[in-house]
Amino acid sequence: MATESWAEIQAYGRVMRYRRNAPVIVIGPRVGVLVPDLAEPGQLAAFIEGLGARGLTILAAGAYYEAALELAESDPERVLGVSPIAG
Repeated sequence: MATESWAEIQAYGRVMRYRRNAPVIVIGPRVGVLVPDLAEPGQLAAFIEGLGARGLTILAAGAYYEAALELAESDPERVLGVSPIAG
C-alpha cells in the first residue's frame, strides 16, 4: 500500500498542506510535482508564494484554473505556464 507524503508551507500567516509526488497540479524544476490541499482558489497565490520557486507550470481545473491564469499574468517569472485539466 502506497504511503502519502505530506508537507506544509507557511505563507501570509497561514499553514497550507500539500501532497508530494501525487497527481499533477504544480510542476517546477526545483519543487517536482505537487498537489496543494487548498480550501479555495484564492489560496493558490499564497501557496505558490510560500514555495518560493520560479519557472512553475500549473495544471488546474475550474476556478483554480482562473486563479492560476491571474497568478501567471501578475507574476510571469514565477508562473511560466498554465494548462487546463478536466476536473
